[in-house]
Amino acid sequence: RVVAFGTFALRYLPDVLRRLAATHRDVVVNFDQAEPADALDAVSGRRADIAVIDEYPNTPRRVDPEMSSFHLLRDRIDAYLPFEVDSVPQLADIPWVFEAADSDASAWARRVCRDAGFEPRVRFESPDLRLHHGLVVAGMAAALIPRMVFFGPTAPLLEPSVRFEWPGQLGQELHRDVYAVTRRGGHSRPAVAAVLKHLQ
Repeated sequence: RVVAFGTFALRYLPDVLRRLAATHRDVVVNFDQAEPADALDAVSGRRADIAVIDEYPNTPRRVDPEMSSFHLLRDRIDAYLPFEVDSVPQLADIPWVFEAADSDASAWARRVCRDAGFEPRVRFESPDLRLHHGLVVAGMAAALIPRMVFFGPTAPLLEPSVRFEWPGQLGQELHRDVYAVTRRGGHSRPAVAAVLKHLQ
C-alpha cells in the first residue's frame, strides 16, 4: 500500500510499477494519492506501508520516531516568469501561483521570496503543479516549479520560455528533497523492500 503526492506519482509511479511487475510478479500494489502530511498519517495509522513525501529546506516535517525514512532524490526548483523583468522589485508586481496557503510548499515559497527582497502577490493557488506550468505558459503568473514537473521517465512537458535566475545567496539553489517513509522495520518485509528498491 503506497501513498504519494501527485507530481511524484505522475512522473514515477507508472515506471516503478512496470519494473516491479517484471521482477516481482507476486507483489500487488495498491496506490492512493495524498499530500505528504496525510500520507504520513496513513503510514502511522497502518493504512499504508510506504509514504512518498517531499520536504523543503528549513521546513522539516514531523516524522514519528517509529518510522524510517529513505532519501530518494533532490528535486531542483526553478523560478519561471510570464515575461522578462529587469530587477527583483518588479517580481512584486507580477501575479504568482503557489500551492495552498496552509501547505509547507507555500510557506517555503513565501519565505524564499521575502529572503530575495520582495513580497509575492499570490493570486492563484493550486496543489497541481501542471496548472502552475499552464499559468506561466499562458502569461498569467510566475511560479516556482520543481524540475520533476518537466523531467522524468514519462515524456516531459515543454518548459516555459522565461526562466529567472533566483536572487538568493550564491551557490544556494532552490530545491526540495523527496523521501520514502515506512514504519520502523517495515522495509524488512519482502514486498515493501521490493517496492522501496524500485523507488530508489
